[in-house]
Amino acid sequence: MTSLDFTRGARSYLRAADMLAVAPVSPDATGFEVRFRKPITVAGCWRPAARTTDLAAVAALSVLRPSGPEPWVFVPNPEKGALRTLQDVPEEEFVSAATMVDGHLFCTLVDGVGFWDQLIAFIRCGGASIYPGRRWQFAALALSRWPLPADLPGRSLSLEIARSRGPLVSLRFGLDGTARGSVGLFAIPDEPSDA
Repeated sequence: MTSLDFTRGARSYLRAADMLAVAPVSPDATGFEVRFRKPITVAGCWRPAARTTDLAAVAALSVLRPSGPEPWVFVPNPEKGALRTLQDVPEEEFVSAATMVDGHLFCTLVDGVGFWDQLIAFIRCGGASIYPGRRWQFAALALSRWPLPADLPGRSLSLEIARSRGPLVSLRFGLDGTARGSVGLFAIPDEPSDA
């Protein structure tokens, strides 16, 4: 399944974690890179980039294979109607165990919650302690070692800031001390006040 027609909690947009969970990345890939162009507030799906010229694409995915990259785009499908709303991921239940040491965030992955949900929740948790009051939008994610291990619960996830420049922050993440990839975040500007 490469399509998505739901959001979670009080959000009005598709979450990056859910878009990643339905991304067409098979176990024979060696890695992938995805760039998010803008939030999407309607249903959508991943399509091979070679088969579409849709300029409305909101994300671009490059699946890395030994034979070369395979490009995909995520395109809106407003004909599907309004987004369904599912229960939010209970982040409070597992982010409380995260620890910050010298600018590195360490946490243990739990059972019953997807990897992307946990990665994003831990990024939010760490970001709140380093940059209080800031809100972030996912800009990019690169995974250099794929597939992820099948037995993720109990493994140690680590996050560290690789670079911070203005509204852009780049993070590195790893599992059990082995580098896995990077995440690019863009600070969402504060709403202008009427004052």
